[in-house]
Amino acid sequence: MSNGNVTEFHQRRHGEPVDELMALGGQVEEEIRRAVAPMRSSSVPPYVEHDPQVDDVGRLSSEALAASYEASAKRIEAMGESIISEMREVRKTVLSMLKEAERVEQETEEAVRAVAAAAEVYRSQAKELFTHIQRHAMLAAEVRKTAADMTARVRGEQGHG
Repeated sequence: MSNGNVTEFHQRRHGEPVDELMALGGQVEEEIRRAVAPMRSSSVPPYVEHDPQVDDVGRLSSEALAASYEASAKRIEAMGESIISEMREVRKTVLSMLKEAERVEQETEEAVRAVAAAAEVYRSQAKELFTHIQRHAMLAAEVRKTAADMTARVRGEQGHG
């Protein structure tokens, strides 16, 4: 049936002009759109724009997709901010650890200097004791020699006399 035949059919069947029904249908459709519009998220990200030739299904689908991608993009940005915040905390911790390491290094160097000084004292004492023992050993050897010489003399005088 052509459009004209449909109109004639409706006019004959119901006795009402089809134009009035079409107008009423348009009004109902417009009222539904006005009622539904506030419920829908009509705001789309600024980087997209509706094409007036796209039907409601395409428009709603593209809006939903853009909204989903925008939400993901915002979560990604939030993750980036979170990472930056965490890195700042890590930096503070690392700087604190670095200061502590420098303090420990300084204390260690002081302790090593003290240990080196103690080692030097030990070496000095060892040298002093070494020399002292050698002197006493030489003295003891001299005493033994002298004692042996005297013993030999005493024996020699007793044998002569």
